[in-house]
Amino acid sequence: MKRAAILPQPQLDDLAPSPRGGGRKPSQARGRARVEALLDVVELMMAESDIEQIGYYDIVSRAKMSPASVYHFLPTKRSIFEALASRYFKDFIDKTGRPVELDAPEKWQSLVETSIEQGVSYYNAHPPAMRLILGAHPFLEIRLADNAANIKISSDFYRKMEDYYVLPHIPNVEIRYLTALSIGDAVCRASYNLNNYITAEFAAEAKRAVVAYYRTFLPEHLERRRSRSVVAASRVDCVGESG
Repeated sequence: MKRAAILPQPQLDDLAPSPRGGGRKPSQARGRARVEALLDVVELMMAESDIEQIGYYDIVSRAKMSPASVYHFLPTKRSIFEALASRYFKDFIDKTGRPVELDAPEKWQSLVETSIEQGVSYYNAHPPAMRLILGAHPFLEIRLADNAANIKISSDFYRKMEDYYVLPHIPNVEIRYLTALSIGDAVCRASYNLNNYITAEFAAEAKRAVVAYYRTFLPEHLERRRSRSVVAASRVDCVGESG
């Protein structure tokens, strides 16, 4: 069965620092380790100071590195924070994109709510990520990378739901799933701006808002596909028979 059209998905490399921020991606393990160590330091500094108060040379000095050793990779403060945001986007996609469980929840609403819970848990466990993704700052390129990440996350979630349930034809499906994600993000952003984290009350509101939006184009009940364990077993049997 042919899948519905999805917005072109960005690759994870598309979430990396842009040319505007400067720098180049390290090709050797030593250079990658240096960049990762520098980003670890930035995370610690963000827990102590506002972004505006953190300077490029403050970061390099705190990391006990020479400016020349990181300049080729991260030549500006902007490029450092873009690299940190990129690391968060990739980590967020990896952790929240994992299967919820072997078999689909009985109700699609539960799958949506669990997805939101995963996102809220990630944000609250990573305050610097909340600041860069949900908070206010002057880095436009991070906003653009966030848009690209949202396209991938919403597309991945559509595919996950399609794997779990028999979905009806949904016009403009890619726009609708992206809109659902954006609604949840907006509620989380409001909570962060008010409380510096996502409260349980706002998390519950995000669930209600997103599920309500999904109900505008999904029926209340969706037929579940066969157990994924059964599907996996049948694939193994087919391989054995072909041998």
